[in-house]
Amino acid sequence: MDTFLHLDADVYDGDLASEPIDLETKIQRHIVETSQGTLLFADQAIRPVEVEKKALELDEQERQHYLQRVLIIEKEMQEANNEVQQQIDTMKRILNLKDPMEQLVEYLTHKQEDRRDKNVNVVEDLLQCANRMMNIEDSEVAALGAFFFLLLGKTDPHTPF
Repeated sequence: MDTFLHLDADVYDGDLASEPIDLETKIQRHIVETSQGTLLFADQAIRPVEVEKKALELDEQERQHYLQRVLIIEKEMQEANNEVQQQIDTMKRILNLKDPMEQLVEYLTHKQEDRRDKNVNVVEDLLQCANRMMNIEDSEVAALGAFFFLLLGKTDPHTPF
């Protein structure tokens, strides 16, 4: 069996006449006409399709994983946004109270609730609050509150202060 591609005379004439020659089509036709072409390239014709399918499946899985992650992040961001808005509303409500003692009581109550949900250092917050207050009596009350929270934390080993 002849495995070489035989070029006919018009190819050479076409070269001389500077006409475009479609050698690729002639080579493909020759491969199809010979039985060796199908044997040589049979596994190559199947393999890219299988590899392409696997690549598409992996791409789709990766895409789904990415979309799932984006949805989770979006949900967490929405929850964080709601939590921040709730904190802002609570602090506005506390600041709208006229009596500073009421403000302090509400603030301490709010911090205690936060402490139950998270590990919030109420003692440190109260000491900072006491340092910032201009009214000496309010500052003393905040410092006293920090002291009592510190004592409470020492008696209860599970309380994070």
